[in-house]
Amino acid sequence: MLIALAIIVPLGGGLNVVLQKVQDRDGGSAPRPRVEHVISMPKSVLGGRLKLTKDLSDSPEAKVPGLKAGDKQYTGWYTNGKRSEAYLFSGFNSPSAREDVTAARVLDGAVNSSDAPSPPKRHRITPPGAEREVTCVVLRKKDAGQALTVPTCAWDDDGSAAMVVDNSPEATGTKPAAYDLKAFAKVVDGIREDVRKSA
Repeated sequence: MLIALAIIVPLGGGLNVVLQKVQDRDGGSAPRPRVEHVISMPKSVLGGRLKLTKDLSDSPEAKVPGLKAGDKQYTGWYTNGKRSEAYLFSGFNSPSAREDVTAARVLDGAVNSSDAPSPPKRHRITPPGAEREVTCVVLRKKDAGQALTVPTCAWDDDGSAAMVVDNSPEATGTKPAAYDLKAFAKVVDGIREDVRKSA
């Protein structure tokens, strides 16, 4: 849970950067941008393989600062029955979310909160059959003195953005160079298919 909260917080930081850029550019008075896609948080994803086991959307620790009236945040754990798969999903609907902008800002916040001595490489991956790419990074985070691997992928659209963190035991115990990021991106794309829809 500590690792989860450490990754959720940067989502708010990334959003704050995007909101500030929009306000600075538009002077705070321009009409809000068009919304193309929105997200939700269904009870299960990937054909029922993963279940929503904990909804953190209303948790004070998981709140995304900077959201406006009418914007919506979702944060929760998706796990399988044996808990060998555990993914933290966090995202929001906001007209301030921009395609090809917001995901990068979200990952900026995640990288800044990690324990990486230098920014890790970002990978723009389009899984087989996917309509759009996801942007992924493998982070390192210390928990109780132990260095854990924290793979994170994000995507954005005009109107929404989200990230998924692999917090499965196998993932956190794997060396970054050995982690199968393409396989994770495929899982993330499957989750995206289940949580994302046209506005």
